Amino acid sequence: MSRVLSTLGEAAHAKLEMIAVCHKVECRHRQKIDLYEVMKYVGAGHKLVPDRGLVHFSERMRCPECKTKGMFVWMEIPLEQLPLYPGDRNAYRVLDWGLTEGRLEREVASIHNLEIARAAYDAAVKVYPTHHLTLQQGALLMKDNWEDRRKES
Repeated sequence: MSRVLSTLGEAAHAKLEMIAVCHKVECRHRQKIDLYEVMKYVGAGHKLVPDRGLVHFSERMRCPECKTKGMFVWMEIPLEQLPLYPGDRNAYRVLDWGLTEGRLEREVASIHNLEIARAAYDAAVKVYPTHHLTLQQGALLMKDNWEDRRKES
């Protein structure tokens, strides 16, 4: 289960950096962009990837070197991978995704012992039988009650 960043706010929350490069081939000036400054003008919900036919904020940016309008933008990948969830990467987490797939409602438990984590997951499945629950260590998906239900069908 991977996390997909789609808005400026999500990228800023993940502490990623955005790089802008001038559209003009002769210039190709490159600079880091302050995401919080951009969000002041276009909002945190503005998409990272432009929608076809709609003007993206990068098209309105002006190169500080040659003053040409339009910049290419991309996210700078950190050298050290960020954990999927804040906190201890080694902890096993029981996560409740609610009744619909894709939106984390709450962390039911965070445990450092695998056997106790499995017991907490099994207990959560009994307490919340209709919810989508997962047992994960960082981004590693270990158990998923919706996958188990699909296999049983």
